[in-house]
Amino acid sequence: AIWMVFQANEGKKPKLMEALKKAASKYVTLAGFLLAIFLIVSFVYYGEKLLIFKLAKLKFIASMINGGMMDFALVFLNFFIILLVEMIFSFAMPFAVLEDKRFFKALLGSLSLVKRLFLAVFILIAIPTLVTLPFSLLKTGLPALMDKTLPEITLLVLGLSVIVTVFIDCIVTVSL
Repeated sequence: AIWMVFQANEGKKPKLMEALKKAASKYVTLAGFLLAIFLIVSFVYYGEKLLIFKLAKLKFIASMINGGMMDFALVFLNFFIILLVEMIFSFAMPFAVLEDKRFFKALLGSLSLVKRLFLAVFILIAIPTLVTLPFSLLKTGLPALMDKTLPEITLLVLGLSVIVTVFIDCIVTVSL
């Protein structure tokens, strides 16, 4: 619709098929970003599980797993992986939508911009994302928390976690 208004303002006759092709092209690119992020997160998740399984044979690591320290270490590792993925893709979607770039050109543009403005982008993503860290830590200790309090505390923690995460993602998106 916006493309058709743009065409009308330039004195051209709006063409529905051209607008649909342009919109479909952008949706395909955005779906590519979604798929790439999903694959990266899946790779990291299953890679961590495989690494823990392989390292569990070592006595030192096995004692950390039994002591529960590994869960907390993984929360912090995942936090930094999330920061890295968010930084890589932070400008890719605006490049794809606003500058009409394809998937790889938008991703390369995002990487070059993040490399130039690394500290600013890191701060703009890291500070709001730090707010979600306590919820991640709470979720790892949720079974112990349920034993000591009411089981409904799980719903409260998970619900607050979702609300805070959506709010923080909105703040990160707007700040960039």
